[in-house]
Amino acid sequence: MIRFAGIVLGLGALVVLPYTLSVLVLFVLAFFTPLAGVSLGVILDALYFTKGVASFPYASLIGLIATVVGFGVQRFIHTHVSTR
Repeated sequence: MIRFAGIVLGLGALVVLPYTLSVLVLFVLAFFTPLAGVSLGVILDALYFTKGVASFPYASLIGLIATVVGFGVQRFIHTHVSTR
């Protein structure tokens, strides 16, 4: 239930907060729910990406990196903390 609330909070942050803070929320949320990073990154780029201003959708890339880091953190916690 807390992960669902985090995703809803992340979607709200995409609409309410500025772009840079939305990316920060996306990165932090990816530690708790890794797939939220890439999905919210794609949604963020769909909302705010302008082809003339930026040459690459950076939020999707940051979301992908956050997802990979989030999976690594969860795997580390699962193997090292749960086994003790």
